[in-house]
Amino acid sequence: MKLLLLDANVIIKAHKLGIWQLLIERAEIVVPSIIARDEALYYSLEEGQIPTSINVPLLIDAGKIKEFSASLEELDELQSKFDREFVEHIHPGEREALALLFAGRLPDYYFCSGDAKAIQTAAMLRLGEQIVSLEKTLKSLGLEKKLEFWFSEDFCKKQLDIGHQNLIQGRGIAK
Repeated sequence: MKLLLLDANVIIKAHKLGIWQLLIERAEIVVPSIIARDEALYYSLEEGQIPTSINVPLLIDAGKIKEFSASLEELDELQSKFDREFVEHIHPGEREALALLFAGRLPDYYFCSGDAKAIQTAAMLRLGEQIVSLEKTLKSLGLEKKLEFWFSEDFCKKQLDIGHQNLIQGRGIAK
């Protein structure tokens, strides 16, 4: 079974594609607490509420997905690696996901995100091997769908390359 740490943008996209339930069935899903309790609370105008199928706290309570929280020390350790301006451009939920990976708490999980800064940051932390695009994830689970470029394997590879360049050149790194 595929072990996935998901960003809010991936959860919402999977829901919009109608494959969120299949993703839950075919992979073990972990969501950072900030994403579970804030960023993934997708409000549907059509339904006038958060759809039950994507209500992450309810899915956690039902045992269908797992929630992990990074400690303040883990978040501080992650943030200490970068200059302040760089860190400010990483969304809080992505920061927590990366802190969990960097602390070694989810060594067998792949972080799936369509966010350029999150993917670049992972490369700068030497966590590139734990990053996977939504396109590659869906293919591996037999759920291929047409996706926006930022969910593609090409986009993911490009952002990993930018992150590696940033690391080599010291861009965004704490002095």
